[in-house]
Amino acid sequence: MRPVPSIGQHQTQAKHNEDFFGSIDLVSSPFRDWAVTALFYGALHHINCLLHCLGYTDAQIDTHRDTENCLRRHPKLKKERNFRNNYRHLKDDSEDARYRCYRHSETQVRALANTQFADIRRFVKQIVP
Repeated sequence: MRPVPSIGQHQTQAKHNEDFFGSIDLVSSPFRDWAVTALFYGALHHINCLLHCLGYTDAQIDTHRDTENCLRRHPKLKKERNFRNNYRHLKDDSEDARYRCYRHSETQVRALANTQFADIRRFVKQIVP
């Protein structure tokens, strides 16, 4: 059985992914696919912190589909369409990079970081201590 991460561990992993993203030179790096993936997983760890604070367990958010369902159904989150759309956008772009060999431009990656990712982080930090 896998150990269940704490909220603090999710926060640490989110920062770890953000730091990795920040270490990639988006102008010259051939690894922008990993930059997009780091943004998605950083956002996912922020969201996991939020869901834990709202009473969900790791067993309830074991898959991306579980996470989406929780975001859609929780009374505090179901009205937050932009928040859910930001998660979905990052997830889709990450999957495009990982599975469909899509190569994001520097501009596209910066836009993901400055909009979808930043909005998710800001929203979560309003709720999570």
